[in-house]
Parts: sequence; C-alpha cells; structure tokens
Amino acid sequence: MGINSLNSINQKSATENVASLLREAVLDGRLKPGEKLREKELCEELGVSRTPLREAFRILQVERLLVHEPYIGVKVAHFSKKFLKETWEIRKVLESYAAGQCVVNFTEADRCEYQEILDKMENISLDDLVEFEKADENLHMLIAQKSGNMELEQMIVNLWQTTTFLRKVALYKSYTRVTSSKAEHISILSSILSGNEKLAIDLMRKHFINSENDVELSEFFSGGLSDG
Repeated sequence: MGINSLNSINQKSATENVASLLREAVLDGRLKPGEKLREKELCEELGVSRTPLREAFRILQVERLLVHEPYIGVKVAHFSKKFLKETWEIRKVLESYAAGQCVVNFTEADRCEYQEILDKMENISLDDLVEFEKADENLHMLIAQKSGNMELEQMIVNLWQTTTFLRKVALYKSYTRVTSSKAEHISILSSILSGNEKLAIDLMRKHFINSENDVELSEFFSGGLSDG
C-alpha cells in the first residue's frame, strides 16, 4: 500500500469524525438553526484542515442538516414543515400497509426474526441512542422486507434514507419520544406476531402520527421557517 492510499484512509477517517461531531452539535442544539459555520474557526477548534471539514459539510448537506447559500456559506438548516408533513404522510401510508402485509404473509419461519428484534427492543437502554437508532432501523427494514412486495420495500427504503435527519431530530431532542417510540415498536411487533392485521396497521399509523407531532414540536420547526 502506497503513501497516497494511507493518506486517503486518514482523510476519510478525519472527514467521518468531523461529520459525526458536527452532526451531534446540530442535533443536541449547540449549533442552532440558521447559524453560519465559519471554516477557520471550526478548523482550529477541531484540529483539522479545510479539506475534511468541507467534505463533512457535503455529507451533512446530503443529510439536510446543513445548507449552502450563495455568497453566505454553509449554515445549519431550518427544516420545512411542508417536507415533514408530506414525507411522513407517505411513510405512514406505505409502512402501515406493509405492517398489515406482514401479518398476511406471516409464516412460522419468520417468527424468529421478529422475535429477535422484539427482544432487542425490549431490552435496549433508553439512554443508548446509537443502539436504539440501529434497532429502530432494523425493525422498519424488516417490516418492509417481510411485506413481500419488493417495490414497496424499495420505496420505504428510499424514504427512510431521505428522512434520516428528521428521525434524529425526534430522538435527540425528546426523551419522551424515545420512550414512546420503544413502546410503539414493541406493540407493532407484538401485533404482527399475534396475527392481528388490523391492529398492526392501526398501531403503525399511530406511530407515525405521534412521531410527526414530536418532531414538529422541536425548535427546528419554530417561528420563521419556510414551508417550501
């Protein structure tokens, strides 16, 4: 392995570390919506050059946590209520249907997979947000997969990826949301395991209504925000 390759690895590591630090600062409120990020100050504070910092900026722009405005620079994003409502409505419809289809298509061979996610969700610490996020994703991806509809699964996966930042806002800004989400997930899984199609659909629908309400209460959706 040549020196250039080693530099590339180190650069990637630095970029990922910076992106992680900035992501946490946005989500825990140290960096406020609309706040401009000054490259020189951040480079000095984080002990990195401009290259990994700018690469981290690009990562967080894709995640919609940061935005670039011409002649101004990179700022912490204001989140659109319109985007929240539209994406959550679509997710609510798709994933509620998927939960119902999981019951319709349920086989005993699936039971172990559902039970494994259920056990993990029941035992996970509410203080461990990283592990909770993983369990949350695993649950929703399993339901998408077990719906038995590949096109539906792909649509759910795509929407999951484009709404990552909204889910993080909900979890990082509200301990109540984490507690409620855990209970809602357990109930959804239990309804699938018990073979109750209508209940699975209703519980998933309520899960999205509750999460939308909690996200919308965040400071990221407070006054002066665009609905575009």
